[in-house]
Amino acid sequence: SLPADEQWKCIFANYSFAHTTTPTYVLNSALDSWQLDNILTTTKAKPWHNCTTDFFINCTAPQIDILNAYLVDFMADLQSLPTFWANGNGAFIDSCYEHCAAQEWGWTQYVINGVQLSDAALAWWLAPPSDPWWLHTYLFGCLLSETYPHQCQPTCCSRDQAANCFSEPHADKQLMRPASPLSPHRPFDRKRHMEQFFPQH
Repeated sequence: SLPADEQWKCIFANYSFAHTTTPTYVLNSALDSWQLDNILTTTKAKPWHNCTTDFFINCTAPQIDILNAYLVDFMADLQSLPTFWANGNGAFIDSCYEHCAAQEWGWTQYVINGVQLSDAALAWWLAPPSDPWWLHTYLFGCLLSETYPHQCQPTCCSRDQAANCFSEPHADKQLMRPASPLSPHRPFDRKRHMEQFFPQH
């Protein structure tokens, strides 16, 4: 447990999730709109407002680099926790600019590895808590492209915007599967994690 003067940190998911024993399904965007607009930057800053609206199509190359770094840090933080790999847990992590996807159109549109978000969540809900994490974990496998229109996950786009907001990921931007889960006892190596990223099953 944390010292009394640090227990305020438990309001943040990366601290509370580390101590969660109840089976948990992590449903989140690595580029969550609330986090981007209130933590990484602010929508009051016009250059970022222009970037984060309309599925990133107006972002500059330097902004895409910053977004990708944020995405990588989010995933590294999540995957560094032993609870991420625990039996009974699962996850559906996309790269869409959204918040609360389960309450929006993404619930029936976001797809990773051919599996729809709503179907993935239902399968986890009905599964026994002994199921291994990888049976119910779906992680996007690419970084935002440096070239217009940037988004590499096609189902992030609304149906009427799909033709304008999706970029085929470049071969060098595809993220690879690690040979084994990140050990909680192994020091975190950012370069290795970037080269061998996002387990997908």
